[in-house]
Amino acid sequence: WYQYNGKQGLPTEGKHVGIIAQEMKEIAPYMVIENDNGYYSYDANALWYILVNAVQEQQKVIKEEKQQRKEKIKQLEDRIADLESKMKGNHGSGDAAPQVKPENQKTVQLNNENINEPILYQNVPNPFQDETVIKYYLPEDSRNSELLIASAREGTVLKRISLEQSGKGQVNLQTDNLKTGTYTC
Repeated sequence: WYQYNGKQGLPTEGKHVGIIAQEMKEIAPYMVIENDNGYYSYDANALWYILVNAVQEQQKVIKEEKQQRKEKIKQLEDRIADLESKMKGNHGSGDAAPQVKPENQKTVQLNNENINEPILYQNVPNPFQDETVIKYYLPEDSRNSELLIASAREGTVLKRISLEQSGKGQVNLQTDNLKTGTYTC
């Protein structure tokens, strides 16, 4: 909305809708004309063409961005499908994924005959809050066996537990004062 100031002999009453030529001069100076009296006017027909061209350019940009988004989504979907396929062991050719064994892995055959290696089982429950149980097996010839509880982060030994009898056993750990973290035995 604007109102005339009366300097050019135009009526000052009432508000008008339109474009103030001085403001248009800041945006598109080639459309604004100033007469000898300092009165500004602008070419309204040129404004229509500028607006139509601006909308066309904007639509072109929107269309290009939409196409780019579609292409990016397709790339991401393909990537996800490829990762899911690899996780299932299928690399697209039907071949199973190679089984990778850690370098420090040891395979121990367990049976009821001649078990002669110590065994430390996973603690249960894991993760735990106040109490956990660690089962173990010590061969007949075991001597001076200990279970060490250590912080995985610092490597400091928190507790030494002497295991004096061979065969199957378990340690019940009360962990009321133990901070949340990862621990090793």
